[in-house]
Amino acid sequence: MNEVVQYLDNLVTTINPGLDMPVPERHPCQKQKSEIRDDQQDYIDLINKLQRHTRCSPGYCLRIDKEGRQFCRFKYPKKIVEKTFVRDDGHGQPELVTARNDLYINPHSRLQLQGWRANVDLKPILSIHAALQYISKYASKAEPRSAAFSDILNQILNESQPEDPLLTSVQKLLLHSVAEWDISAQETCHILLGTPLYHSSRQFVILNLSNEIPRWIRGTGESEKSPDSGRTEKSPLVAYWDRPTELEEFSLFQLYLTHRLVKNRWKECQKENIVRIFLRPSPLREGPQWEDFCHIKVLLHVCHRDLQQLTENETIAWSTLYNNHLEEINTDPIDLLGQPIGNAENEIVVEEEEQLIEDDEEDEFRFDWMFLAEMGLNPSFNCSSDLGSRDMDRNHDWINDPRQRYNDTDLRDIDTFISSDSRISTEEENLTVDYQTLNDNQKKVFNRIESHYHDVLVEHQVEPLRIIVMETAGTGKTYLIEAI
Repeated sequence: MNEVVQYLDNLVTTINPGLDMPVPERHPCQKQKSEIRDDQQDYIDLINKLQRHTRCSPGYCLRIDKEGRQFCRFKYPKKIVEKTFVRDDGHGQPELVTARNDLYINPHSRLQLQGWRANVDLKPILSIHAALQYISKYASKAEPRSAAFSDILNQILNESQPEDPLLTSVQKLLLHSVAEWDISAQETCHILLGTPLYHSSRQFVILNLSNEIPRWIRGTGESEKSPDSGRTEKSPLVAYWDRPTELEEFSLFQLYLTHRLVKNRWKECQKENIVRIFLRPSPLREGPQWEDFCHIKVLLHVCHRDLQQLTENETIAWSTLYNNHLEEINTDPIDLLGQPIGNAENEIVVEEEEQLIEDDEEDEFRFDWMFLAEMGLNPSFNCSSDLGSRDMDRNHDWINDPRQRYNDTDLRDIDTFISSDSRISTEEENLTVDYQTLNDNQKKVFNRIESHYHDVLVEHQVEPLRIIVMETAGTGKTYLIEAI
């Protein structure tokens, strides 16, 4: 054991040869190799600048124990130790305790520190348990969540000086952006257990039709183990051309929708595949990508064996082929690219159909409750308005203008106006109505409703009574309604 301790003591040290030396003003890592003239002094400067744990912070090492007291999770400051020894750590595992003359120095190797010229922390592993624990800890370690792009940019700009060049800030932003990689604890567990990161009840098929590449790289990200992973294979288009004769009537899209190529043999799938295609050119008729659009449509939905057969040795344009096979293309119920747009005749037909629909809607009378029913439950209304943000609204003195229009007595009742007015209205609604005080017009309406009411009580067959009470303000409409 003494030989082991002596060997480890030569690798790891916690002795500070310059314990009373001050922290150097110039950072020792900024020095060029030619500037280092005293090797021992350089070692002392590196220790006092990089290897002393003199500052604890809540976000890094400070923790709170069961009694509510703060402590350093690295157990600094540590006791002075005169001689290196190995002891039991209290959990049945060996622990190396090195000779120490500094309460705050990190264990390190002088050769590594002076070569690396940055903070190092060296700890020998004395058991297989410690090795497995160390690997498991760092393999499943959760990193803090990356900051948003805008937050990173603001932080860099706040820390930059006005005279700094723009290139420096852009470089820092690039380094922060490409270096960060968020990975959740769940994803870590999936990777360690070899569990697929996703599961789908259907297979996804991607058809790259940008050009006729005869071979491409076999995927390496599939959950199924394949000995051919990483090798080249036939592209989907070439595999379609080499299909057997029993699949002659299948178009490219239909074949990959219903079949899967396994070990150079087409097998029918129990469920239809999800087909995705690239490229997706613009469907604008006679536009800059019109030929590419026709090209993809013909390849997907027209049965063929090779391009020479389709284009007759490139003597027929793709737009011509599209028009010649338009009926065959449109018979496919699934259309990934959609119909072309921009045809003037079609636009006129669509406009005429929309006009006919609008005319039919105008001829059909609809009650208000029909419109309300169509809105459904909890409808949302677009009530966007610039009210309050106009210049006339902003320039108006909303605070002092009412004071010029009303006297102090009226302004004194502002807080109680609504409640008092509501109370007065309630009292008015509860007023007892004297039918004899109705005027002639009010009596006509009242008597008509009263007679209709009696007819209903004696079960006479009468038509529903509809009366609209209309008059100017202050003529007694509310009084008549209360009487009724």
